[in-house]
Amino acid sequence: MILEGTGMSCGVQQIDGLFNKPSNNLKQIAKEMFKPYAEGVAFVQWSDVFGRNKKGNRLYHYIKRKFPKSSIQRTKTARNPNSGNQICIYTWKIPRNFKTWYKKVVLKRNGSSCSRNKNEVDWCKKHNCYPEDCENI
Repeated sequence: MILEGTGMSCGVQQIDGLFNKPSNNLKQIAKEMFKPYAEGVAFVQWSDVFGRNKKGNRLYHYIKRKFPKSSIQRTKTARNPNSGNQICIYTWKIPRNFKTWYKKVVLKRNGSSCSRNKNEVDWCKKHNCYPEDCENI
């Protein structure tokens, strides 16, 4: 995964090349954002072909679960004139507690996960994602 400038604003970064596991995407976003030489970012964007099991949609639902008070939006789908696929764009406003989460949870655990509980599995079913995509981090 690469975070790169979008050309629209220095405070907006675009994700290129999502990982299969949403948790890995979130960790990588944090790692890239909090490098000592990194510039500040207010928003992160990504796009993907729309669908229940698509990486972009799984990341969207994962962020909604991990940071329920943060602002994340998904556009309506539109037909890509080049491929014919239905695509959408996701925009996430980085919450103030993202760096705290990264320091407390990710750095202390070194990326390891713990077991899921019944509530998390039920949440995934309700929001059309898969428990194996969600880590209790």
